[in-house]
Amino acid sequence: MSFLEKINLKTKVILIVISFISLVVYFDKLIFGKYYFLFPNEMEWDTSPWYNFLHKTKTQEEFGFKEKGIFIVGSSVAQYSTLTGKIEELLNRTHNTNKSYKVDFYSHVAMSPTDLYYYIDDIISKKPSLVAYPLNTGDFQLDFFKIPQKESEVLTYNERDRLFLYADWRHPVRLFYPFQFLKDHYKEIDKRHVFKLLTKSLLNINRNRMFFWDPAFSYYERHYREGRSYHNYTGSVPYEGIWIKGWTKPTFTIHCELNNGNLDELIYIQKPDTEVKIYEDSKEVFSNVYKKTGWQKLFVEFKPTDSLKLLLFNTNKTVSSRE
Repeated sequence: MSFLEKINLKTKVILIVISFISLVVYFDKLIFGKYYFLFPNEMEWDTSPWYNFLHKTKTQEEFGFKEKGIFIVGSSVAQYSTLTGKIEELLNRTHNTNKSYKVDFYSHVAMSPTDLYYYIDDIISKKPSLVAYPLNTGDFQLDFFKIPQKESEVLTYNERDRLFLYADWRHPVRLFYPFQFLKDHYKEIDKRHVFKLLTKSLLNINRNRMFFWDPAFSYYERHYREGRSYHNYTGSVPYEGIWIKGWTKPTFTIHCELNNGNLDELIYIQKPDTEVKIYEDSKEVFSNVYKKTGWQKLFVEFKPTDSLKLLLFNTNKTVSSRE
């Protein structure tokens, strides 16, 4: 008699349920915890900030043996007030060591000290030599202090309200560390919070569903759409002016930011056999005929390596917004 024939029906049902749940959790972690992040990420950082942060933590390699790694951690204030490239360049120029400096961000929207506490293990695993946390008053979590209105009152702090808000609404808790938060605070929060955080902890797809399609939509837009169904144009404005969606004349002059002295961009070609020419001080520095439509590579190397160039662009074909 086999093992399955010896056990009763109730035990069989329990074993089947446990096996099914185990398989679901296994494939969830394999597909949505690993392979999902192998899909090309072609989004700007603010297009999908939660996905981009999670993608970066999953794919970011540890600092090398010959590197002195520096992490800039914090909220958007830290991210947009710190020029990592300039810091890295300055350190490597002024410190003559056998190790090069590498500066990178470890930050997301509204990162609080509580968030940072739960990211410490992952940060340490990347082996940085230094972690810098540029603070601003919004990061101190002062929302839950009750300011005294009378002289007889004292300053009070409501930890319960903070924990409830974190468990209810805060995206980093639900997306990045639900189980760790639950393990630390299950006694202080409600049962509904426990159930919510537990379900978020079990399945990656449950955590990732709010941004699940973002990388696919971005990839489709970039490679297969006409490239002009986005927001109103908010980039640099050519000297000749633009229309609201970013349309400009076939010949226009604009300041271009360079990366290590190179103009490295993707441009959208609407019509086949479009010729693009670039001039600097009336001297032609780039000329290419793009045979195919879609997003195409544009790369120009400049010497000396400035950070900003005033360039004149010219194309031989125009496009109507009605096309």
